[in-house]
Amino acid sequence: MPLDATNAIGALAILGPRPIDNRQKVLGTVGAALVPGIAGLAVPLLIAQRTKGQPGTRSGTSPGTTSPGTSPSSVAVPNLVNSDQAAAIKSLNQLQLTATVNTAISTDALKNKVVAQDPSTGTLVSPSATVTIWVGTGVAQPSESLVPNLTGKNIVDAEATLSPLKLKLGDVKNVVSTDDQKDEVVNQDPAAGEVVAIGSPVSVVVGSGPAEADARLE
Repeated sequence: MPLDATNAIGALAILGPRPIDNRQKVLGTVGAALVPGIAGLAVPLLIAQRTKGQPGTRSGTSPGTTSPGTSPSSVAVPNLVNSDQAAAIKSLNQLQLTATVNTAISTDALKNKVVAQDPSTGTLVSPSATVTIWVGTGVAQPSESLVPNLTGKNIVDAEATLSPLKLKLGDVKNVVSTDDQKDEVVNQDPAAGEVVAIGSPVSVVVGSGPAEADARLE
């Protein structure tokens, strides 16, 4: 069909720096129009039609984006250890997570504070999931202390960890271990978390690394 003044009804006249909408398609031109206020200057009349939006997109929303108000599919569990019980519960509630509170024997410094949590920090869970926290109750008696976890520490660090808790290093034994466990505590007695009398010794087993080839053959 020829493009003339008769079938140019609905044509879009571009009379200035007004661009074609990205949802319009130029079909052709017909005639020309004088630009008001500028003698002798004419621009073509452009015939354009609006094209349909791309499937799956909505006006004002880019493909693949989440509309405002959409709930996230997962939430990262925050770090709650050393937080007060009330602060930990508040942090979970702000993320729409539920708290379950248990108690655990702890040092006096950690009394009423979170000493452990499950799931661990950074774990992705669904909204409304439950996070269990253990809140310290302090040591059972003033004459008692809580045995710390010495696993992975060398002897010097193990002694430095025991000293502030008024505990001392006990027997030190060696055992064949993996190369990365060499000179590190791989076991201890009493176990971490036990309550013992102040001044009690904590014995450790330290890795000596892989055995020599001839020793393994004996």
